[in-house]
Amino acid sequence: MATREYGLRDLVVEHPGLDHLPAILAVGTWALLMRDLEVSNVPEFLVGLATVSALVLAAAAFVCTLTYQSSAQRVVDLRIAFGVQIQRNWVSIFAITFVAAVAPLVALLLVGTGPVGPAIAVWASAMLVMKAGRTLYWLRAMVFTQYLDDVRPAQSWPPTREEPRSA
Repeated sequence: MATREYGLRDLVVEHPGLDHLPAILAVGTWALLMRDLEVSNVPEFLVGLATVSALVLAAAAFVCTLTYQSSAQRVVDLRIAFGVQIQRNWVSIFAITFVAAVAPLVALLLVGTGPVGPAIAVWASAMLVMKAGRTLYWLRAMVFTQYLDDVRPAQSWPPTREEPRSA
């Protein structure tokens, strides 16, 4: 069986710390281009952001449970083969999504005191999008793997190449 080359997708999946790059770019862009922009409904946006972050956290908890409670043989094999990477992803998803839920509430206290509140909102928004995307990636991976386990017999995993039998 031919192995797939290690690509950008693999790098991003294995290193959830890369999710900080878009957030840093978003805050930097905001600081350079839109810092003086007056927005009157920042408090409402921050409350909404905290609420959406909590919903993403709940979805992540569901997908993580699906990942670790599955008894499907292929999922078990993936957990064994890629345990460190899977753990790194879930710890990152939960930690950053929790911070992205709490940060807007802290930023509510800072509204009107300077640019810190809106900067926190920009950072939390970007991180929330990244972690929601990562959660959806894992949901798709687990549901697809469960599906494979349901439609193919366990003996076909991992795929092996049988030698032709001589007559």
